[in-house]
Formats: sequence, C-alpha cells, structure tokens
Amino acid sequence: MLQSCSSLFSQSISIIGQILDGKTKEPLPFVSIYIDHSNQITTSDFNGNFYLHNISLNDKIKTIYLGYKSFEFKVTKDSNFTILLVQDLNYLNEVTVTSKKTKYKRKQNPALEIINKTIENKSINEFSINNLYGFKTYEKINFNIVPLSEKILKRKEIRPFKQLISYTDSSKNELSLPIYIKETFKTKSINTFNDSILEITDSIRLATIDNLNKSFDLTIYMNQLYQQINLYKVNIHLFDHEYTSPLSSIGTLLYKYYIMDTLYINNIKSVKIGFVPVLSSDFLFQGYLYIALDSTYALIKNYLTFNKNINLNWITHFDLEQTFVKLYNQKYIMNSEIMNLKFKTTMIDLPITAKKLTQRYQYINRSPSTNIDSSQNISKSILDVQDSINISKLSSENSKIFTTFDSIKNSTSYRNLMKIIQLSITGFYPLNYIEIGSIFSSISFNPIEKIKFNLGFRTTYKFYKLLRIEGSLAYGLKDNKLKYNLNSTLSLNHKNVLLFPKKSLSLIYINDLFIFGQSVLTPSKSNVLLSFERTKNDFWIYNKLIKFEYNQEFKNHFSYKVGLTNSIIIPLSSLHFNTKNYNNIIEDFPNINSTDALIELKFSPNEKFYQGPNTRYRLKSYAPVFTIQCTYNLINNINLQSNYVKLNLNVIKRFNLFKFGKLDFNSEFGKSFGRINFPYLYIPPANQTYFNDISGFNLMNYLEFVNDQYLQILIDHQLEGFSLNKIPYVRKLKLREFINFKILFGSLSSTNNPSSNSNLFKFPTNNSDVPITYSLNKSPYIEGSIGIGNIFRVLRIDLVKRFTYLDHKNIASIGLRAKINFQF
Repeated sequence: MLQSCSSLFSQSISIIGQILDGKTKEPLPFVSIYIDHSNQITTSDFNGNFYLHNISLNDKIKTIYLGYKSFEFKVTKDSNFTILLVQDLNYLNEVTVTSKKTKYKRKQNPALEIINKTIENKSINEFSINNLYGFKTYEKINFNIVPLSEKILKRKEIRPFKQLISYTDSSKNELSLPIYIKETFKTKSINTFNDSILEITDSIRLATIDNLNKSFDLTIYMNQLYQQINLYKVNIHLFDHEYTSPLSSIGTLLYKYYIMDTLYINNIKSVKIGFVPVLSSDFLFQGYLYIALDSTYALIKNYLTFNKNINLNWITHFDLEQTFVKLYNQKYIMNSEIMNLKFKTTMIDLPITAKKLTQRYQYINRSPSTNIDSSQNISKSILDVQDSINISKLSSENSKIFTTFDSIKNSTSYRNLMKIIQLSITGFYPLNYIEIGSIFSSISFNPIEKIKFNLGFRTTYKFYKLLRIEGSLAYGLKDNKLKYNLNSTLSLNHKNVLLFPKKSLSLIYINDLFIFGQSVLTPSKSNVLLSFERTKNDFWIYNKLIKFEYNQEFKNHFSYKVGLTNSIIIPLSSLHFNTKNYNNIIEDFPNINSTDALIELKFSPNEKFYQGPNTRYRLKSYAPVFTIQCTYNLINNINLQSNYVKLNLNVIKRFNLFKFGKLDFNSEFGKSFGRINFPYLYIPPANQTYFNDISGFNLMNYLEFVNDQYLQILIDHQLEGFSLNKIPYVRKLKLREFINFKILFGSLSSTNNPSSNSNLFKFPTNNSDVPITYSLNKSPYIEGSIGIGNIFRVLRIDLVKRFTYLDHKNIASIGLRAKINFQF
C-alpha cells in the first residue's frame, strides 16, 4: 500500500509501495522504479515492495517491467494506493507467439551464461586470507526489541529500561529498546612459517541485559551471526540447515537467474543478476549478485535473503549484504558485511532484531618484496582501503548507550527482573554465587518412591571460575530415603572450568535411584513428564557411586579421560541377584560392589560448542566424532566372577543430503572379556515412556536383552519438508518428515550365559518363572518409525514399529511417541 510521510526539513517526501499483477494480484519482483529526470532508481523486492526517499511533490514516477505496460504516476502528499501493472499482450505475442505466460529458459539465458563463467573462475577468484600478512577488523553486534508498540511499552518487564527507549530507528521512526551491544576491534596476523592465524582483540565494549546474554535461547541466535557465508562454497550452513549457493554448479539447477541492470561499482563495470529459487519452499537463498564484466567475472557484491515460503522456524526476516574490494594481486576479498535478523525467541514473546556489522581495513599484502614479521603492528599497512563505514563515528554514537546500561544495572527492579527472566529460560533461580533449580525436575513419581521431590543447585562463575560444583537433594515419600549427588570439577589450566580446551579434575558422588540400562551419571527420571510409562517397570536399583576423573582437551579437538570408579548396586522391587533360583530371595546377594579403571579417547574434528558462563553444549556438525573407551575391573565382591575388560567404539556422523535433508548416523560396537554376571554386561538403552528417545530403543523393555558383544546402528533422517512442502495448503503448516531406523546385533557367549554356567546370576523372570531377559543370539532387534515434526514449531510425533522378537511377554509392537524439539 503506497503511503507518504512528510519530511521535517523540506517538501521532499518518502514513499513505500507495493507492485502487483493487475489480474492475479501476485507480487511482482524486480520491477524497475525510477524518478523522471533523476538518477534515483530502485527495484521492487521479492514481495513487490519498494521504497523511494527524498522525492519532491509532483515528481513523476515510472515503472518498467518486461512483459507489462509501463505505469506512470505523480507523487502527491496524500498518495495512497497499490500499483497494479497490466500485461502487455502485444509484447507477449511477439516473443512467444501466444498470450500464455512466458517460462524461464536455461538455454540462451545471458544471466545463466555469466553465472557459469563465475563458477568456472571460482578457483581463481576465491580469496584466502592466508594470502595476506594481516588486517584489522571492526565488529559490532546489537540486539534490539523493535518495534515497541503501546502494548509492549505497558509490560512490566520493559519499565526498568525506559531510559534506553529514546534511541530510535530514524529511518522508519520506530521505537526500539537495545538489549545487547558489543563492539570489538581485532587484529589478525598470519604466521609466515605455518600459515596459522593469530587473532588479537585490541579492544572490546559490551553492554547487555545480563541474563538475556547468558541465556541459551538468545545465544543460539548470536552464534548464527558468526557463521561464515562464502558463496563460492557449494553449501552454506546457516540456522542448522544447508543452503545451496547460487554460485555452485548444482545451484544452476535449483535457481532462476535474471539480468536486472548494468552499473559501475568502484569504477568497475558490473552486471546485477537477480536470482530466485525454483521451489520457493526449499532451503535456498534469493537476492542479487553483482558480477564484474571483465575477464575475471568475479563476485564484487551480493545481497541475500530468504523467500517467505521457506520452511524455517522463529526467523521472520534475514538479509545479508557483502561487498568485496580488489587487492594488489587483482583478487577480491570481503571488505564489509552487514547481516540483519528478525526473530521471536522461544521463551520471550517479544519481537527482536539482530544486526552484525563487520568492516575490514588496513590490509597488509603478502608479496615476495615484503618482509614483515607477523608479530609487528599491522597498522603499518601497504594497502589501506577507504572505509565504507565511519568506524569512529559509530563507536562514539554508542557511548551514550553503554553509559546508560551501566546506570540501570544498579536498580533493584532491574536485578529482580533479571532473576525472573533467568528462571523462566533456564529453570534456575540465581542467588549471586549459586543458582537453585531446576524447576523442570523438581517433582516426579515412580513405584519405589511414589512422589519424589528434588532440589538442585550449581555454582556460578562468580563463586570461583576455576571450580564448578553442582548437586541435588531428593526425597521419596514412600521409601522415606534421602538421595543426593555431588559433582565438583576443578580447572587445572587457570581458566573457566567449562572453557575449551578443558583441563580438569572431577570428583563425582551419587546416591540415587536408577533403572538398569540408564546411565548412572545422569539423574533418574526427575521430570514429571517422563514418569508416565507404557509398561510397569520393576527393575530399579539404588546406586552408590564415587568417581575420580581427569579430563584433558586439546585445540585439535582430541581429548582423553582417565578415571577410577567404585559402585555399589542394591537391587529393589522384583530385581534379584542370586545364582540358584531367581525368585528365591533367601539366597539373594544384598548388593554387588565393583571398582573399575577407565580410559577414554575422543577425536571430534571441527567440533563447535555453545559456550556460556555456566553451560557448554556441543553443536551438531558434519564432521565425525570418534570415541574409544576401555574399562578394566580391578575389584569385585562376586565369587567366581573374573576381572572383566570392556571395549567400546562409537562413531557419530551427520550427512548432508542436500534437497533430501540431513541424516544423523550413530554406530557403536562393544565387546566384553572375562566371566561376567548380567548386571555388568551390555544392557541396551530401552525406553518405556511415551516420549521419543532418539538414542534409545523406544519399544524395547528395560532389561529385555543382555549381551557381551554387540553392534548397534541408529539412523535418524530429517527430510525437512521435502515432500510436504510440495502439497498445496499443507506446505503452509511448515511440517517436516522424519524417518528413523534402529538395529541391534548382539550375542552372549556360553561363558556369560547362566543357562550354561550355574555360577552366574540367573536372568530375571516373572513370578511364573517365565524369562523376561534374553540374549540376541538368533537375530537382531529392529525397530523403525516415520514421523511428522515441526507441529506448532516444537512438537514431533513418530509412529514406531517393532519388527523382531514379537513373541516376548508384555511388549508393544507399535506405538506413538512424542518429542519436544526446538529447531530453526
């Protein structure tokens, strides 16, 4: 809708409008709009919208669009209409000999010919910063709540920050509230001996609403601002999805290209090429490429955004603009980058914008005639590119905001609000040096305890950055027993205990209730939602565990752990440890006690983390993760059981299947040596709740299988709307498909089978002496599922089917499982 807004200083006005097809009312992209007798020209965006500023009253505005009649109108103060363009049927008949709509053609398309030339020269034009000695970088990141409507301004959580609301977006006259601003000046130097990059932070300024900055919710978006976007690469990873580049060979099949204009950029003749995805719902970009019209066909500028039909969560807008500058070696390097995001967080229902500005300057070119040590101050530059952005002006403009942030942080209302925000986001309530929580696991129930109350805590970096202590106290109303666990970790490299690469020593003490097959280093089902089970579970244990562990990580992402563990297991309910008659409790072992030594080697190249002051979370990547673990039993209190050895090898890998989404592959092989009772054999991770466990077997019962050697393969294929996006009306729901497959091979040697060895603990049976624990000697266990995800953006529901061992007692062969999943 065309609107006009008067300037405060003259009779010039600015207009915002939309251009539609007069017949179909569909938005028309790439329409040229210009002012008669003026150099000002613009084009409509992908939704047909355009913007012109500093226009005088009574100026004539003209539109030009291939296949449509030109449209002309006068600017008036009260202009208020939509431009409807009419097809030029004479032109269409001339070109296509028919009045039908023209189709996009790949053959004899000059835009596609230029793109192919750019792709051919990719290896020549793609620039590595290792060709330089170094450069300086100015970086600014800011998050704002914008626009601030009257409704938002009345909300209690906004009141402490009214001093900051005076800073507005002058271009749109929208009130905004800055909640995070960070300015950084960096120097990057290249070591001439091994081409390693040394990055030095020269200065940094940060102003933030504390608990928003520390929240996992907001930091996820912040991490996206640091993604490296290089259109010369085949795929670009952004918002946890893979986007095919328009400058890749496969991209020419997925995009449509159009020549928009020819122009000069920094005295270089170039062509502006618009591109759009063939299927608007695919994970692809759209935007403009500016290609040099010389022998290089180099990319000198680009503008990227998403189509409104893309199957993406939380992000309501994205755009990126990059400009490139030519260095002495005639190659182009990215000189400036501006990224804009608009989103709503999962926890805070407020419209938030994020912007990252990166400006490089003072390049030092590496050439044979240049002899410079990488440790020297690179301000002595050979090439100093004229800054397209006035950095000193930007920095001074932000000073008032930094000062205002500092003043409001001392107010009581601000501190109380921050505590409430952190509690709602993380589940922990801050008390300066410690945090109490999590409220999400404060109550649960099970057959042993009936109702269980749990209160946890963890120290913050304010307590002591080299020491982290976390633990909990729990009490069951039925067994009237107090449970507790304590995990303390001391950093040995004088850094935050969670900061990569870690070097730490840990002491873990646990006394709690567990299920066989569940990791003893995680609390029992403390979430009330996980307390609901499809089948009664009688295989509970008390586990008293103490563990010492040394952990060393290296910058190449190799790490190792060395540990010593003592564990006392006490059987409960229907679980018994005896060698004669399973249901004869007179001969039960009251407990079993073992002491094990453990070593673990792990290699995870290109591993990335979310790193917070109190949390570290591994982000999934396409690089594999290899883990080898060896456990050696030193002492046990079970007669005739030898000192066993366990070996485990785990491989995790995510595969990019391009248009078919992504596939997560997880395989693990294990083998045990020695004469071992079933509590120390491999017990697969079963799941009897109604929630989908991606790493467990959802239709397997607890303690249903035991093995002394096994191979398990877990596959989760996320199609990301590949088929559903193509169904009319359904695609508006932005649903996503999932295919899951799990298979477990296993065997049990006669040495560890109580049927062949009477000195071993008998396998569990029911009251009628019917076995309920088996080995996998005859065939593998297999289950699979198909699912629909992204329901209401967060819910995934799978229909799970079990294919083998259907004759076992009290099993479910089919069932629905749900999973809460926050994804972009």
